Amino acid sequence: MTTPIPDEPFFEPQAALPRDPKVLSGRILIVEDLELMRRIIRQTLEEGGFRNLSFAEDGVQALEMVRADPPDLIILDVKMPRMDGFEVCQRLRADEISCDLPIIIQSSYKDPDEKNRAFSVGATDYVCKPINPPELIARTYLLLEKALMIRKLNRYRRRVERELAIAKSMQQRLFPSAERCKELSDMFHIDIQSYFLTSSELGGDLFGLRPIDRYRLGFYILDVSGHGVGAAIETFKVHQLIEQIWTESILPSDVLRILNSKVSRSFEVGQFLTMLCGV
Repeated sequence: MTTPIPDEPFFEPQAALPRDPKVLSGRILIVEDLELMRRIIRQTLEEGGFRNLSFAEDGVQALEMVRADPPDLIILDVKMPRMDGFEVCQRLRADEISCDLPIIIQSSYKDPDEKNRAFSVGATDYVCKPINPPELIARTYLLLEKALMIRKLNRYRRRVERELAIAKSMQQRLFPSAERCKELSDMFHIDIQSYFLTSSELGGDLFGLRPIDRYRLGFYILDVSGHGVGAAIETFKVHQLIEQIWTESILPSDVLRILNSKVSRSFEVGQFLTMLCGV
């Protein structure tokens, strides 16, 4: 027999705070074996503005649904047939697909040990039955809002990592290639080896090799003050200047003199370039 649910709201609405529609559109999976509780949670969340709700009647069905299409948040009952909420939570945390999903465990147990167990298996939050509607709505919104922010941050981090990787590859192409070093080694009968490792993804370091004539090989090692993207950008500029200045007939001392005059006009106060140039 199904217990009827009243049409009036479960609670007296308070002055509503502005809520982000993107948060309210988050996909919520409610895992509850009792139909009455599923209806109560559904009506509570819908009164809170959430519309994207799905339901599982036990832990096994919940795991299948998560694997097929992971939600943004899970509200998980503890006492269920076939698989209890603790085991479901533990399995979700062990799966790469669901290891970061926010999980609210709801239970009629008020024993602190049960609550501790819930957090030990990976619950993000814990609410007690009977459900307090304003509390459930507030906790659901906050966890979905946090999950949305983390997702945005992860997308931003991945984009920055891709762009830094491209910039790093471009910077490394400024260095003499292994083939060029081998060619110059054979030409001048010397052994040329190099090793480059930045303290972060990008840096302000650079070295280069320039033949002066048949018998003389010019080289330079430079370091732009600072680290990261700013120093790397200045390194690109300095490399371009060196390419323009250093022709086969010019001496390293003249390279340094001309480069210094150009760099000193473009660098800001406190910014500098250290450079060793020799033959």
